[in-house]
Amino acid sequence: MISKRVGIAPKNDNYARLAAYIADAGHDGEKSLSSWCAGCLGDDDYAAGMEEAVKTQERNPRGGAKTYHMVVSFRPEDEAKLTPEVCKDIEARFAAALGYSEHQRHCGVHKNTANLHMHIAYNMFSIE
Repeated sequence: MISKRVGIAPKNDNYARLAAYIADAGHDGEKSLSSWCAGCLGDDDYAAGMEEAVKTQERNPRGGAKTYHMVVSFRPEDEAKLTPEVCKDIEARFAAALGYSEHQRHCGVHKNTANLHMHIAYNMFSIE
């Protein structure tokens, strides 16, 4: 497993656009095997969680980064072990390690490259 932060220029920091990409919105699962959100008040309602994260960011107008985008790539031989529950556990561990356990986040597992990979968008502002 390899994790990598994807840099986002402040002018391109758009949580809703990233979360829609992660869910493969509008493409009927061409690349997304699963998607979910966590840390949102609306539990697992993906769209409501996106709106909540955007509103949280709007309440925090400071300059600079607002969204942390991470990609976690897996080895081909591990693909059979990567159930949705395992992927959610991996994401939760990354959130804890980064200090984002209490933050809104949108996640998705993609298979549009040689390696299965997971995208995670963390709202860098907490809802509190």
